[in-house]
Order: sequence, then C-alpha cells, then structure tokens
Amino acid sequence: MSSDSFSFPYRLRSRLRALVTITRPANVLITAMTIIVAGLIAGIARDQLGILAIAAASAASLAAFGNVVNDIFDVSIDKINKPQRVLASGRLSIKSARVLAVALAGLGVALAGLVSTPVLGIAVISVAILYAYSSVLKHIPLVGNVTVGLMTGLAFIYGGFAAGHPEAGIVPAVFAFFYNIGREILKDIEDIEGDKAGKIRTFPILAGAEYAMTVATVIFAATIVLTIVPYLTGWYGWAYLAFVIIGVDVVLAALMLSLWKTPTRSNIRRICLWLKYDMVVGIAAIYTGTHFS
Repeated sequence: MSSDSFSFPYRLRSRLRALVTITRPANVLITAMTIIVAGLIAGIARDQLGILAIAAASAASLAAFGNVVNDIFDVSIDKINKPQRVLASGRLSIKSARVLAVALAGLGVALAGLVSTPVLGIAVISVAILYAYSSVLKHIPLVGNVTVGLMTGLAFIYGGFAAGHPEAGIVPAVFAFFYNIGREILKDIEDIEGDKAGKIRTFPILAGAEYAMTVATVIFAATIVLTIVPYLTGWYGWAYLAFVIIGVDVVLAALMLSLWKTPTRSNIRRICLWLKYDMVVGIAAIYTGTHFS
C-alpha cells in the first residue's frame, strides 16, 4: 500500500478541521445559544421549540458566514496579527473559504425561511451587513465597531421574532450592543500593529491606544450601570440582579482594572477572551431574570 493511501485520510481530516476552525465554532455556538435563550425569554410555546432550534441553526450559519468572510478579507493583515488563523497559515485556500461562505449564507437564509417571513428578512439583511462589514465598514473608525454591536444585539431580536415576541429581546439587545462595541474597540487596540501595516484607519490608530482604552472603559462602565436598570424598573427580579452583579459587573470591573494596570497586547487579548465568555454569563443572568423572581 502506497504512502499516499495513508496520507489521504490525514489530508481529509486536516481539511475538515480547517473548514470547521475558520467558522470559529465557539462564537457560532454562542450565537446559537443566544437565539435559544432569546426565544425562551420571549416565552416561546413548547410546541414551537423545533422552530426555535431551526432559527438557532440559521443564526449559527450566518455567524459562521460572517467569520469566514471576515477572514477572507483580512488574510494579509492576519499574517501579521494572527498568523495562526486558517487562511493566514495556508491550511485552507481562499477559494475553498469562498465556497464555504456561500454555502453557509445559503443555508442560513434557507433555514430562516422555514421560521417566518420577518426572520427571513432579518437573515437576508444580515448577510448584506456582514459582507459590507468585512469589505468596507470595519475600515471606517468606530462604524465597524458599532456594526458589530448592532449585529450582536440583533441576535436577540431574531430569537424574539422566532418566538413571536420580538419586544422581549430589546433589553438584552441593548446590553449586547454596548458590551460588544467596547470589546471591539479593545480588539482594535490589540490589532494596531497589523492594522498599521495594512494601512487600516481604526479608531485606536487615529485617536491613540490610551484614548481608545478610555472610551472602551467608559462604555463598559455605562454597561454596568445599565445592567441595574431592568431590576429597578421591575423587568427582572432579585435573582437576575445577584447573577448580573456577581457574574458580569464584577468581572467587567476587574477586567478594566487589569487593562489599565497591564495594557499590553497579550493582556488585551486575554481580556477580550474573558469578555467573550462572560457574554455567556450575561445571557444566563437575563434568562434567570425572566424565570425567577
């Protein structure tokens, strides 16, 4: 048996691994979970859980599409900022990534059509915005950051529409909007070196890293204040308040202190990772607030 017979399964596994990795599975999973929680918050009926699962799969596919497209446009910059990424490292060709992106967009829109007309409309608009973000909007200072915040918040409205009660997604959408604008600014600070080499005019490059850190800190401080409002207005009960203070607000405060104490690229990368997973805690806090008083 030739060595090629043994190498083929290995190459196939490597290719499949690269196709999965480029979608950023952790982010995709968070998106799917966001839709499910949004539907549960909106009080979806038990016999509609199947529809909610389809909506979650649709949103996950669209999020994966956005991640792949982003890597396609950023391949030259990632060779400096994140050389370990799939396209930057050469583990997958740009042609294969484009085919994958088209397939994911088609799947996401098709699944959305099975849910409802409003969800289909949001899916189509999302594809357009995600493509515009990667190709144009992310290179406009702050506009790209705000776009990410809007798309993250829209996920809760998406889940609300799937449940038939989009208004239930408004509060978590507002939190996600501000939270992710702050996180995106920190990510831009982390990527200053590669963005300068790629002649990209991000907010931290134009305003300076320290000023950008100040803006991000103010946004996170405002987010902490906003998390208290649903309790004060009676939207959510004490269980939510306890969960959000301990699981989100304290963590945010600690991360901002760490940011100013050690404003290095490696620490900012660590903070951004913590912020990503603390979003899960925030989602859990909101779910708790709607189910326990």
